[in-house]
Amino acid sequence: MQAEAEKIAAEWDCNILGFPVRTAGGIAAAGAGNWTRAEEHHRAAIARMGAVPYITAQPIARYWYADMLAERRGPGDTEGAKTLLKESIATSERIGLALYARLARQRLARIL
Repeated sequence: MQAEAEKIAAEWDCNILGFPVRTAGGIAAAGAGNWTRAEEHHRAAIARMGAVPYITAQPIARYWYADMLAERRGPGDTEGAKTLLKESIATSERIGLALYARLARQRLARIL
């Protein structure tokens, strides 16, 4: 699964529903326990979504990177996750992306 997600991530920015494809690669890599590769994908997704810009994909990319950091629990990961979740909440609320605002608030509550 990780290999397929990475192949698609190399070719597309977002899927038809606006989901950042590099984020999908990060989720797949994290699921395989490949934290280094997962972080590369998540950081690349955030950078690309900001550069293009894909406004609705920005909070989505931040949410999933935060989720990965919260799961990995390395040095600084909890604080990084909190920051990303707060950014995801703020952006989601500003653009009306209620699902990710709610998900980010719930995830933040679990790591506080």
